[in-house]
Amino acid sequence: MRCFPLLVIAAVSSAAAGGLCAQEASPEPGFAVPAVVARQISAEYRDRDDRRRRLETELVELASPPRNERSARVGWKVFGYDAALPAQQWIEIDLGSDERIDGIVLIPVDAPVSSGTEPGIGFPVRFRVDLVDDQGVMTVIGDFRAADFPNPGALPVYLPAQGTTARRVRVTMSKPWSRNRYRTYALGEIMVLQGNRNLATGLAGVRVQSSDSLESPPGWSRENLIDGQSVVGAPLVKSGRPLAHGWESARFNSASATTWVQIDLGLEQSFDEVRLVPMRLLEFGHFHGYGFPGWLRVELADDAGFTTARVLTEWSAQRRGNPGFNPLTFPGDGRPARYVRVTAAD
Repeated sequence: MRCFPLLVIAAVSSAAAGGLCAQEASPEPGFAVPAVVARQISAEYRDRDDRRRRLETELVELASPPRNERSARVGWKVFGYDAALPAQQWIEIDLGSDERIDGIVLIPVDAPVSSGTEPGIGFPVRFRVDLVDDQGVMTVIGDFRAADFPNPGALPVYLPAQGTTARRVRVTMSKPWSRNRYRTYALGEIMVLQGNRNLATGLAGVRVQSSDSLESPPGWSRENLIDGQSVVGAPLVKSGRPLAHGWESARFNSASATTWVQIDLGLEQSFDEVRLVPMRLLEFGHFHGYGFPGWLRVELADDAGFTTARVLTEWSAQRRGNPGFNPLTFPGDGRPARYVRVTAAD
């Protein structure tokens, strides 16, 4: 039997949180000042303690960290043994025009090279992140070349950009991840955030270049850096309610069967992008992307019968692989529409 579960959404929110870890002051070995006393005598301690409490409150309100959100598209990678891998490597994302950028997110991969290897393999040990505008003006938003950067495991690394206007994002790496003689750089995704949008997936015509790349799609490719698929998975909000499964078609006995689902926005309006979020079966937490179609077409129209339909995109799993629980983002075409239809086939 064939069925096509899918959820179509128009907008999602993303959030980033940082952390601060501090120890209580110990003026003498073996002597610790009680926290209540430290708050009375030290303004610095009081400020840090207040920040710690605010962050703990924010962490409780966030959704649980993702687990096993792998898709067929792992990420970007270069590797070598000993000096065979040049230490100097770079990645550059070109948005096509100057945009306001609020933050950059570097997302590790979860692809063990051997048993016992933790997530975060290939995350650069020393690197720098620059933003460059259309006039060539460069802004450094993160420089970690003076000391080794702690491996983030499966957690994303968020670098605030403070609304800097830029066209290009450049990551320059100078010290690779290593295990014995093996050397590698690897990243699952680079997000370019503007509010709750990832411009790297939400803008048409975005290009990515790199000094080198293991091109073995769909698993490894430089294009995987801007496909929206990573260990982070789909954006979630902690609501206190169970995660809804979404939409599921009727079941078919024929592999050639097609089906469609459409949404009515209520009136004609412009929108930036269309995001398709696969289904996650809660009773089978290890398996995501259940029933996601092998082929789909996204169309826009002004009428419910789609007599004025125009195709926004066509997508094939044969070329791109199952997305797991990662959203697929398709940039809008700049023209208003009232109806969005997804036609699916196996």
